Amino acid sequence: MAHKFNPAHKSSLHSQERLASMPPGETLINLGLEKDDIFVDVGCGTGYFTEGAVSIISDTSRIYALDTSSEMLEALKERLSDLSVPGLDRLNTVQTAEYDFKVPDNTATFCILSFVLHEVDDKSRFLLEGKRIVQPGGTLAVIEWERKPTVHGPPMDHRLEKSRVAKWFVETGFSGIQLRTIGTDYYAVTGRTA
Repeated sequence: MAHKFNPAHKSSLHSQERLASMPPGETLINLGLEKDDIFVDVGCGTGYFTEGAVSIISDTSRIYALDTSSEMLEALKERLSDLSVPGLDRLNTVQTAEYDFKVPDNTATFCILSFVLHEVDDKSRFLLEGKRIVQPGGTLAVIEWERKPTVHGPPMDHRLEKSRVAKWFVETGFSGIQLRTIGTDYYAVTGRTA
């Protein structure tokens, strides 16, 4: 069974250590997010990358923050409201099921699955659901923990080898697959939809 994040630890998601090693806005730009993208953050948690996207995309683009946990979605809305983040009128929050993101086909031009792929049992099914909501020519990005001991993160036996994640991208029909290192503890795999 996959390792699940405990919402009781949600305050750790915006630690100074994480912000320093993986600045959300800079990370999204490096992964290819552009100002005219329609952004979907699957497993958004308390909005680490959602907040980063708000500052990048244009006033006419939309942002979708998806999570299976109503507690996390409430924490995201509270946090962004408390920070007076501009552009929240563009934000749509959606409570999802594990393999049903509950948004229409082709919703996104850029979709991120940040630290959630290791939490599901059927990785290919999850990636196919991500692919379903990304428009042709759009980008799907997965960020995960390096498979090495770190202070934070899931147990070692739940961490995913980046080469295996890239292989799942190929098997589910993505093209232009790229692997990137993020800081010392994370990596990203990106692919394009046909």
